[in-house]
Amino acid sequence: MYKSSGIRIEELLNLDIMKNCKVLAGSGGLGRLITKVNVMEVPDILNWVEEGEFLLTTAYSMKDDLEGFKDLIIRLSRKGLAGMGIKTKRYIHEVPDSIIHAADELDFPLIDISYELSFSTVISKVFTEILSYEIDSRYRIEFIEDLLSPDDKKYKKALEMASYFDFDHSLKYAAGVIFLKNPYQIEQRLMSIIKKTNEGNYPKIITGNKSNKIIILYGVEKDESDSKVKEDIKLLCDEILRYAKYKNIKNIAIGFGRLTPHSRELYRSFYEANRTIDYLNNYRHKKFAFFDELGIFRILSYEEIKPDLKQLYLDMLGSLIKYDNEKGTEYIKTLISYFKNSGNLKKVSEEMFTHYNTIIYRMQRIKEITGINFGDYDEILNLQIVLKIHELIKHNEIT
Repeated sequence: MYKSSGIRIEELLNLDIMKNCKVLAGSGGLGRLITKVNVMEVPDILNWVEEGEFLLTTAYSMKDDLEGFKDLIIRLSRKGLAGMGIKTKRYIHEVPDSIIHAADELDFPLIDISYELSFSTVISKVFTEILSYEIDSRYRIEFIEDLLSPDDKKYKKALEMASYFDFDHSLKYAAGVIFLKNPYQIEQRLMSIIKKTNEGNYPKIITGNKSNKIIILYGVEKDESDSKVKEDIKLLCDEILRYAKYKNIKNIAIGFGRLTPHSRELYRSFYEANRTIDYLNNYRHKKFAFFDELGIFRILSYEEIKPDLKQLYLDMLGSLIKYDNEKGTEYIKTLISYFKNSGNLKKVSEEMFTHYNTIIYRMQRIKEITGINFGDYDEILNLQIVLKIHELIKHNEIT
């Protein structure tokens, strides 16, 4: 669940009102997010609860049906509730081991609510914390957007709020973006991994959630080597991706722009991070990249030159594409394999499961149809660039 809509159970337990409450079971799920609070005093509550709710109960309706209580815990967990707060010592003296075991198996938190703490106090405090966080998140993302704007007025406005958000403009920064196709997968564990990295003096990390993206501002001392910073960023991203794999989050991509010596240039790094995300989303063979690792795609992805790229593509390969479409041949595919295998026709033949003599014939026909001189360095360079443009067009990056 999106962090801005809730408070983690472990955060709830750290509040003063909860100082006499304790975790009975499900400690592995303390990172679950509470989005609402509900009160249960009837056994058919399942029809009236929603994902993310924290359910408060005295267990009065279940005191004579403890096996049914265990089944309810299982079904509540399946429905996605955050956990349950139980007032023991009133209608049930203690929670049976069978229920404790079931909750532990599910990582479904059961919290013993102290006798003197009223449900209304818990509800009010949770609501206040959620509202406070949402207000903070709104101001935080506004601050980050102003900071990342090329507009001088917005940047200066952001600097006025820098101390509030613990932003040190004397550091050098790289901007990063974590993209998730499903915004509800921006869950607290992802944020916790980033927060853990930020526990020391450096790096200074500021994050903000917007739609299906987490924006990361990664700040370090200016004398820190760029190679060391990139290595540390990669370690952070590797950990995030390991967790995403564990949680079966497939549509995730992480892109970082280049380090900027001055925070005023952060908008450039952010632009690069977003272009890296575009690249990763289209090619999908990687989930993480730095902008400066994209090679020729750093140039080909500029919006301003895409019309010229499309024309160059049609000028050089238009006749070959038309021939493939009309005759059902594989000349473009053969050409890609030719360069991939450094012009080794034997390897092309093996890769395409096609007779060696057929590959020789295809290459001769490609030369005839396109008129390209394979002995001319400039023409070959242009052809390889055009094949990269072909990849962009194939993935709808150029239309």
